[in-house]
Amino acid sequence: MVKTTANRKAAASGGPDTQRVISLQAIAAIAVASLFVSVIAVGRVSARAFVVFCASFAGMGGMWMVFRHFLHRHESTPALQRERDILLEIASLPNETARRQGERLLEDSQKFLCERDPVVSVPHGENLPPLLHELFREYRQVAVRNGDGVLNRETVASSRYIDGYQTVGKDIEGCDLIAERAQEIIFETDGTEESKDAMRQYPTVYHWLLAQDRFIYGK
Repeated sequence: MVKTTANRKAAASGGPDTQRVISLQAIAAIAVASLFVSVIAVGRVSARAFVVFCASFAGMGGMWMVFRHFLHRHESTPALQRERDILLEIASLPNETARRQGERLLEDSQKFLCERDPVVSVPHGENLPPLLHELFREYRQVAVRNGDGVLNRETVASSRYIDGYQTVGKDIEGCDLIAERAQEIIFETDGTEESKDAMRQYPTVYHWLLAQDRFIYGK
C-alpha cells in the first residue's frame, strides 16, 4: 500500500519562499488596515485606539487564516488526488516490470544524471535492499536532472530517524530516502511522521525512479 507524506505539496502555489512572502505581505496589509480602523473609530492615538487596533488586527488575521486554509484546501485537493493516483498506479506494477522500465529511464540522460562506476563491494551493502544494492554496484549516484531526488552509494549511513534503517538518498525538500536491510521498500521521510505507515512508500527503488519520472516530467 502506498502512503503519502505532507511535504510534497505546495509546488503549484509557488513553493515555500513564495508562500512566505505572500504571508508577510498579508500581515503587513492587515496591520495597516487595523491601524486605519483604530484611528477612524477613536479619532486619535490613545490607549483606546491601541485596544481597537489589537482587536481589529486579531479579527482580520483570523479571517485571513480561515480564507487561506479554505483556498489551500480547494487548490491542493486535485493535485493531491492526482499524486495518489500516480503512486497507486506505479505501486501496482510487479517488481520485474518496474525494474525493466526503471533501467530504461537510467539510460535517459535528459531525465536522470547517472554516474556509472561499477564496483565489486558497496559500502554498507549488506544493509541495503537487494535491488538497490545491485543498482549501487553499477552506479555511484543517480540524480533526477530537474528535481531534488538523488541516490548516492557514498552517503549511505544509519538513518537519523529510525534505528536499523539506512539513509540511501534524498528527495524533495531534503526528505530522506531510507530502507531496511533485505526489504525492498524505499521510504520517504522528513522525520515528522508518527510511524512508518505515515511515510510515503515505494515497493522498490525502481518504483521510486518511475514515480520521479511521472512527478517531474509527466507521462
